[in-house]
Amino acid sequence: KEFTLNRIISRVNLNLIPDAFFPQEFEGHKFYKKYLVDAMTLYPFEEIDAFKGPVLIIHGDTDTIVPYSVSEQAAEIYDTAQYYLIPGQGHGFDAAGTAKAIEYLEDFLSDLIPGKPGAGKEVHGHPGRASRLI
Repeated sequence: KEFTLNRIISRVNLNLIPDAFFPQEFEGHKFYKKYLVDAMTLYPFEEIDAFKGPVLIIHGDTDTIVPYSVSEQAAEIYDTAQYYLIPGQGHGFDAAGTAKAIEYLEDFLSDLIPGKPGAGKEVHGHPGRASRLI
């Protein structure tokens, strides 16, 4: 599935939304009009292919804001992506999901830093292709 946020936002005429309407708060974060304008002109899948370094992608399988299919698509585009899908986690992780994400991050970083414990070992993901942990 293709991420459709850009198509949805592109139908909104931001000039019709008064500046007094902003900022809007969502899950404790403030969003301003510029955020929406930037989102309308950002096409991440056209941009990310240029990055050739190591990439770690962690996503929750119950995310209702950004479907995990977006991360799956990104993991296929990056040459060295390691992708993990954490069961039962949404757009923000709870304590258990955060602990799992930290574990993946530690493994990812230990593989990148020479001389650190775990350096050079095979990490949970599979560089060069998307992996899925459920």
